[in-house]
Amino acid sequence: MNVLIANSKLQKSDYLVDIIHQHDSQINILAKTSTIDDTLKFISQNASKIDLTFLETRLKDGSIFDFVNQKSISSPIVFTSNQKQDAYEAIKANSLDFLLEPFKADEVLHAINKAKLHMPSLNEDKQNYKKRFLIKFGDKIQFKTTDEISYIFAEGKIAYIVTSVANRKYIIEHTLDELEKRHLDPANFYRINRKFIVNINAIEEARNYVNSRLKLILNPPTDFDMVVSREKVSDFKNWLNL
Repeated sequence: MNVLIANSKLQKSDYLVDIIHQHDSQINILAKTSTIDDTLKFISQNASKIDLTFLETRLKDGSIFDFVNQKSISSPIVFTSNQKQDAYEAIKANSLDFLLEPFKADEVLHAINKAKLHMPSLNEDKQNYKKRFLIKFGDKIQFKTTDEISYIFAEGKIAYIVTSVANRKYIIEHTLDELEKRHLDPANFYRINRKFIVNINAIEEARNYVNSRLKLILNPPTDFDMVVSREKVSDFKNWLNL
């Protein structure tokens, strides 16, 4: 995904970039602009490359709505502002989303996931998600299908899959980052924190937990506390379609 960020404050742009790259380091930030003139110029020269634009409603040289309603921007737009009343203009301008500053990580991630649904190239990659994984079982090599996986966890540099039937764990030769970003279908698997990825079919219920987090109850039961990190709670609920 190629992203353009237009914001009057470099500090806010940098903070937005940090949030984006914590979620997905492979997202490419094409440019960070701060004025309407620079933004328009960049869009006109790079329109075909831009997959998503974060557009502050008021840049250094004026209101963005003065040209958004006149100029055609082909990429989805997420408007950002520190003024709640700008949400109405954002809706009129057919925005993908509206983010109130200061940015909240879960809201930024939700906007990115919505944008991915508008990217045919990403949706076409779904057919390339793995259906099975080779696993180590003593001195033997076997395979387990993704349907058999209840959850995946990491201990140090080693990742394990845990099966739903026998509730047994097996070493898998992939990192959680590789599994999350390249190998697992995001419609079925979600990384709830740095240590765990869960299969949606294994989730029995979600409960409110301390510090605005969620605790998951899986079937079969786990030996771990399966806790959704606070910054991912909103995005996780959207993934569940709650």
